[in-house]
Amino acid sequence: MPVYKTLQRQQEAINFTPNSSGSAKLQRNYNYSYIIFELVVNYKAQTGATFKYLNFANLIKNFQIFANGSTEFKNLNFAQLVYQTYIYTRGKLFYDIPQLPAKDATQALTATHTLRVIVPFASLLMTKPSDTGLQSNQFQTLDYLINWNDASAVGTGIEIISAQLKPTSFEKIETLAKGEQVNNMKLVQKLQSEQITTTTTGYLINLPAQKQYQYFQFDLQTGSTGDAAPNTIKNIKFLNGTDVIVQLSIDTLKAMNRLRYGIDDNAFKSIYSAYITTNQVLNPDAHFVLDFSDRGHYSNSWDIKDFKAPQIALDTDLSSLNNASLNVNIAMSYAEAN
Repeated sequence: MPVYKTLQRQQEAINFTPNSSGSAKLQRNYNYSYIIFELVVNYKAQTGATFKYLNFANLIKNFQIFANGSTEFKNLNFAQLVYQTYIYTRGKLFYDIPQLPAKDATQALTATHTLRVIVPFASLLMTKPSDTGLQSNQFQTLDYLINWNDASAVGTGIEIISAQLKPTSFEKIETLAKGEQVNNMKLVQKLQSEQITTTTTGYLINLPAQKQYQYFQFDLQTGSTGDAAPNTIKNIKFLNGTDVIVQLSIDTLKAMNRLRYGIDDNAFKSIYSAYITTNQVLNPDAHFVLDFSDRGHYSNSWDIKDFKAPQIALDTDLSSLNNASLNVNIAMSYAEAN
């Protein structure tokens, strides 16, 4: 069996410049398991300031990791990584709760907020995460790129003094016996977004074929404001043409998520209810996961290369959105050969 040691190291950071893009190189020596990205923000909040949903996560509009200039492994909005990290940490907060001035405050508040997210290349929820990872030494270049928003994406009455995105990587150094090989699969994650404008039954979303899907992460937001949009999807199907592969109510699916990930959403909401109301922490009711590898094995993943028409069908109820549209952001995670 291979023998693994883990190298943990800080890598090149990117400093904040509003409404711009920035990129930095990642080291190309070993086999990446995951990277923890820390977004450290120094900010000033005026009296009466308010946050938008997921607050400082919105400071990064788009997040990518790619090799050789064009081979893309990650392409997500940063806010999706917050809920993904909530799953990986079993429903624990992995970041500071951002502060706002007290309701009776007469002066602005200056503070520092640190938001941490986990970006995986190994499949951390599988039985043997060490079977997957990114073999970085095969590439000529390996970079991450972000597109910054400005303070208006975070909330009202918020000024960004400075911000920086800092990665810490966790890489496997493998010692192989004669004839052994390193893992040959990595976890790729990409974004697909849909805007739904009315309550509907069976709203169809076409999926890319030629993939071995592990899970889909759904994030629900109100189109006009970006607020969390909990309980707006009632049922879900995974289809191949007219063949129904999955048919579940969202209530059942969320119960399956609690069983699969060991997360107690109700306990989280009980502890952080006041912060959910003020958009200082995530609302778990606006997120869920359709997971095909519930036993923790890649053999459970759906390899749909032979599917003729892979689709997701959603039954929606937009009555709580006051005539606003529903944005459905789907992080598609699938296995791909190194």
